[in-house]
Order: sequence, then structure tokens, then C-alpha cells
Amino acid sequence: MRSALLSLRFAPCTPRSLALLSATLLAALAPAAFVRAEVKLPAFFSDHMVLQRDVSLPVWGWAKPGTKVVVELVRADGEGAKVESQVGAAEGNEAGQAEVRWEVALPAQPAGGPHVLKVTVGGEVREIQDVLVGEVWICSGQSNMEWSVTRSAGGQEEIAAANDPMLRHFKVGLTTATEPKQDVTGAWTVASPEALGSWTAVGYWFAKDLRKELGVPVGVINTSWGGTRVEAWTRREALNEIADPGVVELLKWWDDRVDRYDAAAEQARYDQQLQDWAVKAEEAKNAGQPEPRKPQPPYNPTKDQHRPSGLYNAMVAPLVPFAARGFLWYQGESNVPRAFQYRQLFPAMIANWRSDWNSEMPFYFVQLAPFQYGGQDPELLAELWEAQSLTTQALPKVGMAVITDIGDLKDIHPTNKAEVGRRLSLLALAHDYGKDVPFSGPVFREAKLVKIAIRVSFDHAEGLKSRTGEPLDHFEIAGEEGKFVAAQATVDGSDVVVSSPEVAQPKYVRFGWTNVAEPNLVNKAGLPASPFRTDDLPAKTAETFTP
Repeated sequence: MRSALLSLRFAPCTPRSLALLSATLLAALAPAAFVRAEVKLPAFFSDHMVLQRDVSLPVWGWAKPGTKVVVELVRADGEGAKVESQVGAAEGNEAGQAEVRWEVALPAQPAGGPHVLKVTVGGEVREIQDVLVGEVWICSGQSNMEWSVTRSAGGQEEIAAANDPMLRHFKVGLTTATEPKQDVTGAWTVASPEALGSWTAVGYWFAKDLRKELGVPVGVINTSWGGTRVEAWTRREALNEIADPGVVELLKWWDDRVDRYDAAAEQARYDQQLQDWAVKAEEAKNAGQPEPRKPQPPYNPTKDQHRPSGLYNAMVAPLVPFAARGFLWYQGESNVPRAFQYRQLFPAMIANWRSDWNSEMPFYFVQLAPFQYGGQDPELLAELWEAQSLTTQALPKVGMAVITDIGDLKDIHPTNKAEVGRRLSLLALAHDYGKDVPFSGPVFREAKLVKIAIRVSFDHAEGLKSRTGEPLDHFEIAGEEGKFVAAQATVDGSDVVVSSPEVAQPKYVRFGWTNVAEPNLVNKAGLPASPFRTDDLPAKTAETFTP
């Protein structure tokens, strides 16, 4: 650059030399004048996003200390909300050094849109378009939550008719992490035939029902992964606080696997296996024989999606503290073999999430559907159901949608996700939006011995009846010895009277206590009763602590 300027200084002043001088100066100045620092925000602060109405709205990103930040929510009429701040220096990080996290809070906004979220950082501007304000719910769990609209009953019709720009969806990319991450991958999409098929089916039908009843935009953030376990979705510190010996053993089991893992040795072994395989594959080819199976890459327990806290770190922590109304959860199938332990793990996860968001946000979940878990004791699923039910008693603002009547005994993924979403929406409409709707099937309250029968009382028992018109099924009773037999059950007002000629002195009653139970007891609203037992006999999974 310097030599070019010197040569031009002494050259004749011609139009061509002036043009060359201008071009050279512009090239030298371009980096300073035109290269702009990117406004860095989490992935879910992006076009088509939905913000939660009527609450303070955290907005955050990353910039160098000392940088001025301005965040504006601009309505179509040019009005809106605006906050300003200065990026502080993180501990041990002086101004002008590496980027640090900043956060501001917009004041609560009413439902509406589309708006523009304008973020200015150090003079650089990023405008997020088509922003709605309405209701936001965070959906999580394993495959039944991840299950798409495409694969659900009625899904194709729903996809073809999809045309509601007020319904939005954000899918968090699948990944694990050993420490809490700062961000996720994903994008907001709008309900349309092109986008709807990949959405969480349960989340979609839940959102659709809310949209119909509330008349406001609804967005769901879907952070779910098939086949995963509850402990993977829980912060390690929260797990460490559980004093239960079984949970302690579970964590130690995983820690030992990680400690034993030698990445370099495993990679060297794999490389040698590949070399050996290549030789054998060539020999097989020359001999006209089938190619031998190629070795699998080494298993790395630090990246296992089942490892405690791995999914929390990668797929939950980065969402905090994005404003939302509440959580939806559909998980537990992978924890059935350790159902008794779920009594500790599930409430701990809920408390963990609420602590992170610093809010007792409502938490609604799906009680698992009946299914023939191959090779397992048929009572294990019932013990998971019990753990789920106990969680509703242990924590406030936790609700359970029972689906024993809409499962598929031969498929762990029942496809009637529309009804699952509807039952979850009933919980939200009743508890969070003030709607007078039935939201629960019959729930066991107490059992009393009446001569040679047991009278069972329920909450939410108005209009008790048989869903099928047949006699009530899946009731069992036992005497002191705990030997259960099938029982006759009849409705008596808001109670059910249970007896058996085989049990002269009944003491205990069970309902739906097997993995293939599809009981027909419902209330006036057609919502099914949840399985229960009155005995305290040892759980069959009480001593199973590790996978």
C-alpha cells in the first residue's frame, strides 16, 4: 500500500491515476469503515419468535464490556418499549477484553404483533422481524413429546389445512454437553403446510386449543429427545442434593464410566480396528465374498444422551431465563425399570427448572399410556404411574393428563396426540387462564372398609360411569396377606364399591395396576381415572438404581 501511494505521488495527475488512487485508498480503509461487529443473540431471538405477554421480558446476548446496548420492541405504529444498558465487565475480565453476557428486561407487553425487536449493540443494529406477543410454553421429554404431526393420527389433514400465522414453533437441536452451554441451534417456524409436519404433535395440538380459546398468538419451544431419561434433563447440582442412596449410586455409576473412559486409547483401538477391517474387506472383495461389518466408532460416555445433566446442559440451560407461561412434559418410558427412583428424580427436575427460571411456573405432564414392555414385570409401569401421581401431590401447580384410554398396547407411541394435547390444554385453561372447564378424571381420595367391601372415594368424580358401558374393570382387592384378586366394582354416587367373594376380609384395593390396564372408569367429562393402590407393599423397582 505504501509503495503504491509513493508511486502515485510522483506520477502525472491523469484521470486514470486519480481512479487508481481512489480505489487504493478505499481498499485500505474498507475494514475500518465497513466491517461491522455482529449483534450476538441466542438462536431463539430470531424472526417469527413469540414473546410471553404480561410479564417482564428478559433479552440477552454477548458483547465486549463497556458496550452500550439498546433494546426496543417497535409496534407497527412506531410506538413500543425501549431499554438501555451498558455491558458490565465479568469477574476477571477487563473492559475491552473478551465478550461477556449482557441482559436487559423489556417491560410487560400485551398480546399482539407483528412487531420488530430492535437490538443495538455498540452502534450496530439487528432487527428481528415478525415478532408476536402471546403465550409461550416450553415442551420437553422423550419420543412421545418429540413425535411429529406427520406421524400422528389426523396429521396429514392437519398439515394440509395449516394456515395460522399466530401459531409458532421452535425446535432445539439435539446435542449434549458436559457443562451448561450458552446457546442452542434452531429456528422459529410459522404454522403452514411446509412447516407443520415436523412440529411436536402434542405441543401443536395443545397450542392450537389454547389459540382457539384465548384468541392470542401461541408459541411452543420444543426441547425433547427420544429415548432419554429424566436425570439427563436435570442439573447436576440438583441431582447431588438428592439424599436418596439409589440416586447417589446412579450418579456414581455414571461418574465411574466417565472416569474409566480413555479417549486416546479408545481412538487408537478404533483406528487399528479400521485398518484390520480394510484388509479383510479387500480380501473378501477379491474372493467374491460379502464385506465384513465395519467397526463402530468408540462409545464416549461423556456424550451419551442418557448421562445425568447432559441434556440439561445443552438443551435447557441455554433457554434460561426466556419468558414463558409454563412447561409441558411427556417422558418416563425410559425410566420404567427404575420407577421407584422416579419419585425422587422427577420432582427434583421440576424444582430445578423452576429455580432456574426463578418462578413457580405451572408444570403439566402426561401420565404414560399402557404398553406391553417386553420382558418386564407387568407392575413396573404401574409403579411409574404411582411416582408420577405422587409428584402432583408433592409440588404445587403440577398437573397430570391421564391417557390410559387412548394408548396402544403394541406401540409405545400412541398416535392420538390431538387428544393428549387437548387434555394438557384443559389443565392450562382451568388453572392459568380462568376457564371453567373440566380438567381431570377421577382421582383417588380415600378407601374405607364397609363390611365385606371397600368403598373408594374420588375427587373429580361427578358422573362416575363406565366408558364402555360394560362393568367397571381392572379393580383388585386383597386381604392382610396382600394376595390380590380381580374384584367386582359398581358405581355408587361419587364412590365405587369393590368386593370379591374370594376375599372375606378385604384390606387393600388396587386399580389399573398392570402395564396393559386400559380401565373404563371415567367421569361425566369422559376423562379417565388414574391408576392407584392403597397398600404399601414393597415396590418391585425399589432396589433398582442403575440402568
